[in-house]
Amino acid sequence: MRNFITARYIGYVVGNVKSVEGGYGFRIKLIYKNGETLVEENSGYKSEKEAKWEREVAIKLLKKHQYIIQPDTTAEDYFNAWLGFISPKLSKAMCQEYQDAVLYINQKYGKVKIRFWDAEHVVSVYKSAWKDSKTDHTIIRNVLKKALKFAKTVGYLSYDLEKDNLIFEEWFISNDMLSGSGEIAMTEDGQPVYNLSAISKYIEELGIDGLHGKNK
Repeated sequence: MRNFITARYIGYVVGNVKSVEGGYGFRIKLIYKNGETLVEENSGYKSEKEAKWEREVAIKLLKKHQYIIQPDTTAEDYFNAWLGFISPKLSKAMCQEYQDAVLYINQKYGKVKIRFWDAEHVVSVYKSAWKDSKTDHTIIRNVLKKALKFAKTVGYLSYDLEKDNLIFEEWFISNDMLSGSGEIAMTEDGQPVYNLSAISKYIEELGIDGLHGKNK
């Protein structure tokens, strides 16, 4: 796994489709602000037509800065590498807290490829940590938000993290608000309530004081 590059790529070169080991493929060269480059081989396509189609898709993603770097990277590899990258900037105490958080996250979904991570994974990890009295869920929340935002910045995630942030941040707020009672805002079918207005309505319907978890 390559070292992280703090700046996103500033340019790219997409090669033409060529015959590669009995199939077809093309190369993509990413150019970074510090002069470093990364060349990725996209091969294994059975036909020239398929390769050309994938090449056009790649170009569209590159233009939008949504091209995924190293798509087979697992979450465990990514979080460990991210931790190694930021550790020199942390205090000794915070570094240990982040190490514990990354270990907790990796135990949950470390084997899932990082490009498949979304708000549901984040909510699931945080929900588990929030219920675990031995775990500092606020540290895990910070690690998740910072690490996944960085993953989008350097090209390990292609979706709009800021939109997903709105989803799981509402879950964070709702559960922090209800933490006094240990209750989680749920719909009738047992699903977490993500929308804050829906949470407020849920609280009103049950006659619950959201800050203290006491019946009126």
